[in-house]
Amino acid sequence: KSLNENELMEKMQQNKTVTYEQIQATLRTQSTATTQQYTQSDILLRIPLEAQITRSTALQILKPLLPKGNGILANGIHELDDGPLLALLLAHERALGSDSRFYPYIATLPLHPSCGWNPEWRQSVVDVVTAMAVEMGTDVQGWPAEIAKAADMAE
Repeated sequence: KSLNENELMEKMQQNKTVTYEQIQATLRTQSTATTQQYTQSDILLRIPLEAQITRSTALQILKPLLPKGNGILANGIHELDDGPLLALLLAHERALGSDSRFYPYIATLPLHPSCGWNPEWRQSVVDVVTAMAVEMGTDVQGWPAEIAKAADMAE
């Protein structure tokens, strides 16, 4: 069943389960409801803070799972940069499957995401970034150089 925006927000605010199918149906309805071109500054979706995967959320969920004592992880989790910390949380939550509170989001992620580090996909990633700049007006200045640096470090 497709939900309108208000129903979707209400269910999320009440911490009721929103299924992957409902999210997909809602997105299909929204994407076919207009032929309007969106700009980079348009707000297309509002996600309540409590439903977002943030550094704070990652620390709150992961810290109790770490061994007690003087281990590097137990003492150093606060020292991790956001990327690795959020990757740990995502891996943990993905392992929980449908028991994860983030399952509706995780279920939308590709099983084999593209990565600028993968030599086979590198040019495709750069092409997508370039298309984002040309077709959508997205500010991607420096992205191809960052992808190249990441690729050099991966080799």
